[in-house]
Amino acid sequence: MSPASYLTAPPRDAANMIALLVSTGKAVSVRDMVFWIALAVLIVAVVAGIAYCVVRGLQLYRDAKRTGARITGEMERISAVTLSIERRSAQAAAAADRLHSATDKLALSRARLDVQLAAVREAQAQLRRTFWFIPGL
Repeated sequence: MSPASYLTAPPRDAANMIALLVSTGKAVSVRDMVFWIALAVLIVAVVAGIAYCVVRGLQLYRDAKRTGARITGEMERISAVTLSIERRSAQAAAAADRLHSATDKLALSRARLDVQLAAVREAQAQLRRTFWFIPGL
């Protein structure tokens, strides 16, 4: 190589240099730029991931609070309905007791009526036998 070729040829590490830093006057290699860009992308991705997790966590917390309130409301409603059913069940049991006693009284009254009707029929039969000559009796 001639001495002039050294003046026109680029330096051997020119492929790694893309720009000169203005403040220090140092050359920045492609490898260094890729590293810093990758680091920046990583930091942005981590921050975005943390932000996403925080937003989703807050949404989950709000949903859990809302769901807890709904569940509490429904539990109170179910408790009120259960109390109403219990009250009506007690009323039905009392009504069943009254019905049972009324049925017993009715059966006793029916038995007395049967005895009285038998006595009336027996009396009518006796009258028919006695007054056989009167029609319609």
